[in-house]
Amino acid sequence: MGTATFSETDHDLWGHTRVKYGTITMSSSYATGGDGFNFANVGTEKMIDVSNVYITPLSGDYILVPDVTNNKVKAFYGDYSNSSDGALVEVAAAVNLSAVTGVVMILSKK
Repeated sequence: MGTATFSETDHDLWGHTRVKYGTITMSSSYATGGDGFNFANVGTEKMIDVSNVYITPLSGDYILVPDVTNNKVKAFYGDYSNSSDGALVEVAAAVNLSAVTGVVMILSKK
């Protein structure tokens, strides 16, 4: 199973909400269902009760979607050639996504 990595660029405190900013890099061998990623263990301080995660793609032609419940980041691509599988299709297992990065903002309780 692939594991995404996180590099913290900044952090902040909004009242009772802790905010972490950083860059996520996907793995060189994507796992079906998403690359593993523990949203609570990022940066210098542990996040408690992660409430929201936002990812904006930086590189690659993929949409990165956080799955906080299962500690994963899923990758999708647009597929308009076949309407039977929908507009977005999850990346197949073992695809090298190590060049795919995104800007991340993670919010949790203080």
